[in-house]
Amino acid sequence: WVPYEYTITYDTNGGTISSTTYTTEYTVENDFILPSATKNGYTFSGWKVDSGDDRFFEFLGQTFSAANYGPGLYGNATMVAQWKIDQYTVTFVVDGKEYAEIEVEADEYIGDKLPRDPKVDGYVFRGWNDLSGNDVTSATKVTGHMTVEADLAKIHKVTFTVNGKSYNQNTDSSGIAKLQIRLNDGSYNIVSKFAGNSNYNAAS
Repeated sequence: WVPYEYTITYDTNGGTISSTTYTTEYTVENDFILPSATKNGYTFSGWKVDSGDDRFFEFLGQTFSAANYGPGLYGNATMVAQWKIDQYTVTFVVDGKEYAEIEVEADEYIGDKLPRDPKVDGYVFRGWNDLSGNDVTSATKVTGHMTVEADLAKIHKVTFTVNGKSYNQNTDSSGIAKLQIRLNDGSYNIVSKFAGNSNYNAAS
């Protein structure tokens, strides 16, 4: 007896075969090796036979005996690549310490997983930055593992003196302290200073 020779077709399901050597023809007497494959943003899980057979071959690089597959696989076969979408970790750091950690699927946006704004005594939170200084928001697309740091601005106490009366205000996220008061018509002498700084600076 001479065994029939059948073809194996590989459907990479959006990926690319990365093995240089793999089987494309087989008989019931042949052993063969299934290739490995790659796909951006996904982890390769193995191959599944597209013939209504639910058997799943996940031991990549292992030699399989055709005789062990059973009659359901004899004939021309199409192997369909199976993929598991990658999950990336985004780590949020505040003042050198881990504040929060989230998992985001590859090429998805952070969305409502963005953690709440941190509160640090003596500082005002201005937002999140990646290690290159780029803003990170709920609209940031995640393409790999990320470390994100809080952008903190030190709060300064500013004293405004108007005609001898002093008003204390704190700087905001832009480093600006504002004073809003009602003044009657007339001339006024207005000065301001940072706490601990003896130099007065004119304020508008």
